[in-house]
Amino acid sequence: MKLYYTLIFTAVIMAFVTGYFALFLQRPYESRPRDLVEIEKLKQDFKKQYVPRMVVNLNSIYYSRDHFQLMNPFYNREENLIEENVYESSKNCYTNISSILNSVNYEKVLVWEEFRCGDRRRLPRDYFKNPPFMHPSGKSYAYLAFKLKKPSYFSDLWVKKHLFYFHVSEFKHLKSYLSEIGGVFEILSELANNSLDALVKGNEFVLSKKYLFSKIKHFGKVMGLEYGLYTRKDLENYIKDSPYIVKNYSKDKRCFIQDGELCWEYNVRHFLEITSFSTINFFLGSLLIISLVIFILLNKIRQQRTEEQRKRLALQVLTHEFRTPIASMLLQVERVQKNILTLNEDLQESFLRLSNDVFRLQRLTETSRHYLKMENPEGLLQKQEDDVPSLNEFIQEQIDIYIQDEKGHFEGLKEDKGALFDPYWISICIKNILENAKAHGTPPITIKMHESEEFWKVSIEDCGECAFSSLEEITSEFVKGEKSSGTGLGLNIVKKVLRDMGGQLVFSKNPTKFELSIPWKIKKVGTKGLKK
Repeated sequence: MKLYYTLIFTAVIMAFVTGYFALFLQRPYESRPRDLVEIEKLKQDFKKQYVPRMVVNLNSIYYSRDHFQLMNPFYNREENLIEENVYESSKNCYTNISSILNSVNYEKVLVWEEFRCGDRRRLPRDYFKNPPFMHPSGKSYAYLAFKLKKPSYFSDLWVKKHLFYFHVSEFKHLKSYLSEIGGVFEILSELANNSLDALVKGNEFVLSKKYLFSKIKHFGKVMGLEYGLYTRKDLENYIKDSPYIVKNYSKDKRCFIQDGELCWEYNVRHFLEITSFSTINFFLGSLLIISLVIFILLNKIRQQRTEEQRKRLALQVLTHEFRTPIASMLLQVERVQKNILTLNEDLQESFLRLSNDVFRLQRLTETSRHYLKMENPEGLLQKQEDDVPSLNEFIQEQIDIYIQDEKGHFEGLKEDKGALFDPYWISICIKNILENAKAHGTPPITIKMHESEEFWKVSIEDCGECAFSSLEEITSEFVKGEKSSGTGLGLNIVKKVLRDMGGQLVFSKNPTKFELSIPWKIKKVGTKGLKK
């Protein structure tokens, strides 16, 4: 048991040490001026070595404030719309028209209502080219016309001709209808809202899942929203031999160096280089020791479980095999006992010693049988509770054989009472403790009964001193004293029986005393009332 405690204590200490070093390794590092210089040089060298796959001039596509709304994710409020936008169908005509008429450019909204409801056959020629381009519902007018599926506006040719008037976030919905969008619109359709927002704000670098947008400078100056387009794979291949990695910046996560919407971090290789060799070794050593301790602990538990199963199997076999010859010997003892007077004194004395040995074997077999009987699949006793009318008489019957010849003393309850309990298992408990007192204790044996509000109690005390110091130690399985010839299971049975009944077993060493506490109330299956 001490080995288990040592292993568990070691595992806990090493876990704390490993946790400390894990936090140490994850501590935030402050960037140095040299890091900023290296990252800036890395970016400039990358732009010199790699040619942009494409140059994207957003100002040439979205050249006015109204046009920029088609790129800004703020104006495409899809999460605020109902599942089926009524403005892209002929249903619910003139819905909320009174509130819309008070908005800016309400004339365009009114024209759309007339068209979708069938009060107007065609839209004006420049209807989609003139601002505003966004309907108050959060959709572009071009997208609403396409979704209305009227012949004039539901074709690949018409969509490609009017791509400039769709909101960027609507492109992904067009892909299911078009063979391809193509060009810069194909790239913009793959961008997340945070990347679109960064482009609208004019950030110098914008990193998406596939692309890196880098602002182009002419003679050292930025001229509008003109970006060189690189693939993210090119960037990652270029910086793989550097000390850094790059990812998108997030407010919710720690960032070593924030560079607009980019976040630069040390890669693992460089991180290990700047961490002391002894720290890494200690951390890895701690992990190794913890793994080793856990392995040893599990192995010991497995060995103990196997040993317990082996002992229990051996006990089952021995108990089964001993019962038949012991029963036969008892019959022979009874036959000889009837004619014992015909034997001379020496043979009578030898016969009595033989009888005692046979009865002792019987007690050992019964003790083993009781122990195995307790170990049913659910780990619970198979109790059969009875209403015992007199506790004093019940206890007296169990102890008479042990306190005869003035070797013991019994004090019952001052006011005799009845109780509801399993007399078989309680008698086993009392007899096991009395057997223990008779075999290892010093006469006389004193048995006293008393009661409390919750329990009725039986204390069994002799005048000897126990060699064991704790109840846990003395009630362990297969634990025996030096003079014991039993199985070491008797007190273990007592502890398990009382625990399963909701009772208690109290032990004191000098003089040796055991106190059994049995509840007044013991639940019975299918019984609502509990007797006291």
